[in-house]
Amino acid sequence: MLKQLGIMSIAALAIGGAANAGSYAAPIIEAPVSAPAAPALSHSNTWTGFYAGMQMSYSDFSVNLDGVDDATGGVYGIHAGYNHQLHNNMVIGGEITFDHSSADSDVWQVERLMTVRAKVGYAHNKWLVYGLAGYAHVRTEGADRAHGKSGGAVFGIGADYAVSDKWLVGGSWEGYRFSDFKNDPDNMEVDGGSVRFRVSYRF
Repeated sequence: MLKQLGIMSIAALAIGGAANAGSYAAPIIEAPVSAPAAPALSHSNTWTGFYAGMQMSYSDFSVNLDGVDDATGGVYGIHAGYNHQLHNNMVIGGEITFDHSSADSDVWQVERLMTVRAKVGYAHNKWLVYGLAGYAHVRTEGADRAHGKSGGAVFGIGADYAVSDKWLVGGSWEGYRFSDFKNDPDNMEVDGGSVRFRVSYRF
């Protein structure tokens, strides 16, 4: 009896093994995992675009006339411009500024200042460091209320920092040089310098 049970068990195992050997199990293929899409560049990643804002500065203007003190004081106004960032992180751009000035001395003052300048700089993350140069126009007033006007040059260096995608803060040093004032028999020449702080909004 035990012998018959053993033979039956072996036969059942053999039949089960043959059945398993003849079956086919399809391989499990995992779905490919797609890489996440690269995020679009935001303003914080590129300096390309239009911007506009306000600036204020402390300025000092000297004149080549004996006994005439420098005109010093605050200068404040508005600016607008455009930057374009290249693939090597160089940034080129242009900007227009218009300022009202309270810089004065006992006998003369600087009333208005306007510039059109080109900018070339280098961007690193949220920082932009640049140099600038261009055309400047000044209007002055003397003690006799006579007005003088002259075209000249502006030059300087500066840096901007992206606080957010839209807002920038920055500072600069700018120099000015003017000569050939209209209706000026004294051949007046004016040199100036400003330390500026600015806030800009990017569009």
